Amino acid sequence: MTFQAWYFLVSRNYYLDYRTIVAPDFICQAQISNLLARAANGDLTEEGTAICRKIIGSSVGDLTLVFQIVKATKADIEIGDETTILRDPVGREIYLIEGLVFRGALDKLAINPQVITSVKSQFRKAYREFLELTEPTISKSSTAFELNDFIDYKQPLKLKIVEAFQLNQFLSSSVTYENLTLKQSIKTEFPISSIAFSPDGKYLVSRTDEQTIQQWDLENIDNPQTLLPGASSNSLPSTIVFSPDGSFIASGTYLSRRNSVWLWNYSQNKEEKRLHEKARLEPDLKPGTLLTVAFSPDAQLLVGGSKYGSLIIWDMLSYKKITLADNLSEVKTIAFAPDGEILISGEKNGIINIWLPKHRLKCPPLVTDLAPVNSVAFSSDGMLLAIGCDESLEIWDFKNQNHIHSAKHYSEINSVAFSPDSRVIATGSKDGKISIWDLKKERYIFTSSEHEAEVRTVIFNSQKNILASCSQDKTIKLWQY
Repeated sequence: MTFQAWYFLVSRNYYLDYRTIVAPDFICQAQISNLLARAANGDLTEEGTAICRKIIGSSVGDLTLVFQIVKATKADIEIGDETTILRDPVGREIYLIEGLVFRGALDKLAINPQVITSVKSQFRKAYREFLELTEPTISKSSTAFELNDFIDYKQPLKLKIVEAFQLNQFLSSSVTYENLTLKQSIKTEFPISSIAFSPDGKYLVSRTDEQTIQQWDLENIDNPQTLLPGASSNSLPSTIVFSPDGSFIASGTYLSRRNSVWLWNYSQNKEEKRLHEKARLEPDLKPGTLLTVAFSPDAQLLVGGSKYGSLIIWDMLSYKKITLADNLSEVKTIAFAPDGEILISGEKNGIINIWLPKHRLKCPPLVTDLAPVNSVAFSSDGMLLAIGCDESLEIWDFKNQNHIHSAKHYSEINSVAFSPDSRVIATGSKDGKISIWDLKKERYIFTSSEHEAEVRTVIFNSQKNILASCSQDKTIKLWQY
């Protein structure tokens, strides 16, 4: 039997975050090369070992990845030796995620440990050219080669098998949102402001009103790790988010008498930085003014929305701050479109503003006459926008900027979230209910009153088929669908 493989390379450079640099020709032709950057992740691999991960349900069929994660050195760009590690402008080490793509979901592979290194040399030029780019470009394509000469049954590459990366799993008839079942209820000491899942779906982070931030391993839910102990006796709510690449956790905080975004370096398990809302000599008029934060899809930008009426952008490479606007009403929610080009802000005065954050531009507002806006969310394809208001759930065709539906609500909607397949919208409201709105049926198909106080956040975990909700009743609930 003849085995074919294609080389691929994922990395970051001095200015751009992790993305696919080299991909198989058939993946480039299908314009899905970024799929490799999403699926290939993990910790540094030891010599002689690699990670094996299947991709199930892609538009080019099932795939198998075998890859190593190593530190990039000057030898990789042919200007130095292997002992000098490449770093970005803020000192973070740059990793190379490199390996092979096989067509099909393969179960057994016996590969010579030298195969990735031997193929890698052909693409040093591609990485050297990528290293200085400041704008994304299309991936370079690799062609198939015969793997037979690299089959080694005696001393093969040691493979660490990880959970498959599932695509289009919602097409399975077993996935339904009409009968959510309560899988687990997690009790905490304080009311919960916000929750977020890690990109790989394995962890949950939570933030209480008193600014306690914890991480929960979904496989060991009884032993949370406290990242930030409670730092306030007052109720200071804000959102908490993971960066899309899993490198950072961010949340609005009031620490050392400064309103700031607290930034946690996830890979190094330590606080990275505090990004202050105001300059050092400007007074912080009120504690807890940063209500909402969001990362751009490429993790290059971090945006904060404030009670002061400010919308602030931080560049994640330099941590330079730019004030996009400072004359808005209270900014309660923000969301990036999936392509990263558009930012939406929802405000207390009922306005939905549209921004082009990379160009520092404001577009005409989408709508100006809603009830106070508490939450916004895009569908996975960016076509639809859900808006949670004090009085209703509003659904827009964002691409054509047409209003589709308005569902009246008897309590304030605090949070909205699209399911991974964009078939339904979950809502969490002040009356303690979580509900599921079916976009095709145009009605609510599920409602639960399991929470005993207002629901602050609802969020989907596409890897685990879980909807999570958090509440002022000091619980986090995990719902299986």
